[in-house]
Amino acid sequence: MTFLVLLAPFGAAAIALAVKDRVTAILVFLCYLSIEGLLKLLSGYHPIVHIGADIVLWTLVAVWAAAAVLQGRPRLPHVPFFVLVVLHVVWVALLVFSPYTPSLFAGAASLKIHLSMIPLYIIGFGLAAEPDAPRRVMRTLCIFWCGAFLLTILQYMSGPNSLLDFGGVYMSRLVGFHEWRPFGTTAVPGGEAIFALMALPFALCLVLRGDYQLR
Repeated sequence: MTFLVLLAPFGAAAIALAVKDRVTAILVFLCYLSIEGLLKLLSGYHPIVHIGADIVLWTLVAVWAAAAVLQGRPRLPHVPFFVLVVLHVVWVALLVFSPYTPSLFAGAASLKIHLSMIPLYIIGFGLAAEPDAPRRVMRTLCIFWCGAFLLTILQYMSGPNSLLDFGGVYMSRLVGFHEWRPFGTTAVPGGEAIFALMALPFALCLVLRGDYQLR
């Protein structure tokens, strides 16, 4: 079982690359992201699963960037706040090599938090400009969110015993939060709010275009 969980990010990356439509590829990434927390618990927070979303995202970025360069399209799309994003990247890179950083490894590991979602911002901005992309993203993710919310409700009804089978990792987190709160498929309580925030740009895009029906 653990071996299959470890293969999950590589399987998601392979599926995302196999589809020719970039909107569908990003949907594969977002669907994997919605269950990554559950996979972390099942694997006991294995390092590979812990950076699973990064594996999927950076695989897509590497392949798409290589294809763009080979096709003579090396320029990134013009996105808002691009200069601020570049300054942020430079600042984080300087911090990694700062003498006050605990270690080079620890600094490089922190890039997962500070840099990995920046390509997703640029990709998402480009996808939102496509006529049907916001509707497809909202429709697909709403299906996964409903599943996650349903699982959360079932966990709430069953109580803490519904999650104790995950072992000591979740037990330690349950004790750390000092209360019982179901997590759906996310790694920690409140994780579903992340997907709500991710939906806001696409929802705003639909509203501003006057095309807010998901049919």
